[in-house]
Amino acid sequence: MLAVVAALVLLRESRAEGALRLDPGGVAIVSAALLMLIYPLVEGRDLGWPVWTFLLMAASVPLFALFVLYERRKTRKDNSPLVVLGLFGERAFVSGLLLNVVFFSGVAAFFLTFSLFLQIGLGFTALHSGLTTIPFSVGTAIASAVSVRLAPRLGRAILSLGCLLLVVGMLGVMATVSRYGEAIHSWQLLPALVVCGLGLGCTIPPLINVILAGISRRNVGSASGVLSTTQQFGGALGVAIIGVIFFGLLSSQAKPAIAAVVPGLRSQLQAAHLPAPVADQVVTGFSTCVRDRASAKDPTATPPSCRQASSQLQAQGQDGQAIGQVLQAAGVDARKRRPAGVGPDDGARYVTAAQPVSSASTSP
Repeated sequence: MLAVVAALVLLRESRAEGALRLDPGGVAIVSAALLMLIYPLVEGRDLGWPVWTFLLMAASVPLFALFVLYERRKTRKDNSPLVVLGLFGERAFVSGLLLNVVFFSGVAAFFLTFSLFLQIGLGFTALHSGLTTIPFSVGTAIASAVSVRLAPRLGRAILSLGCLLLVVGMLGVMATVSRYGEAIHSWQLLPALVVCGLGLGCTIPPLINVILAGISRRNVGSASGVLSTTQQFGGALGVAIIGVIFFGLLSSQAKPAIAAVVPGLRSQLQAAHLPAPVADQVVTGFSTCVRDRASAKDPTATPPSCRQASSQLQAQGQDGQAIGQVLQAAGVDARKRRPAGVGPDDGARYVTAAQPVSSASTSP
């Protein structure tokens, strides 16, 4: 409301010499085409990539072709198309769009995997995870403001500086995670995330200016809309591609991870003097739970096998409490070993899948 009032008071009315007309037909066609392309990319993995997702993406191609034909007709009719097709004849503009797609694919993919690492791998809450990434946002805001002033002096070199800072920051994140492992704290990631944010802030505003630099004033609105759309498409594409790779690797590492933890788990169950049939049942349930969790479409959901295993433990009474303590130790052991693809709480999650068996067996 305040923004509307301020706009009415401060902004002056202006009209272009050759005002463009609205293009509702173009909006409807391209919106439908983008929906058919982007929705399957975003939701496909969670849905298990059913056939209709591929059919929908394939159907978007002729719809985009229809949009091109419609825009040509609109151009001939009143020269007011939603997208000026002549923009795609500018080599610099097209190259910038491709770079834009690649760049935003990488940024979106990073935040996907990093958020899953914090929440699923380290057990951070959504709020804790969000607060951890604040330094990235602060660095981006600061660098975005500064880059506007530096760009006239450095020219396109500021893009190289931004990319360099991004690379250094990402390497810093990897080095920090490798150094501290599962014992990492949010503040230890702060320096690397700030550098990442500075790199992003030094890249995005100048990149937009470079891409739009050769566009005429009349067509800059259309070019800006295309640029914004490619950013959204790049983000969806990055999440789809890296998501498939990430969860595929996660699932493929389930068996080696289970094999690394199970021998120690059996030894501790024997040390707790549990009957062999009960120990076998625990190991089987533990292995099934970890495997199902690693291959789950939704990494935040609790697989039915984990709930069933937790219920079985609760039915064991005192033995269940002892088993819970052993599995808790197995979870801590897995955290120290950190076999790829399982995460730190494999034992604890098995115990607390439905309800904690006892206060001694809650997730650390």
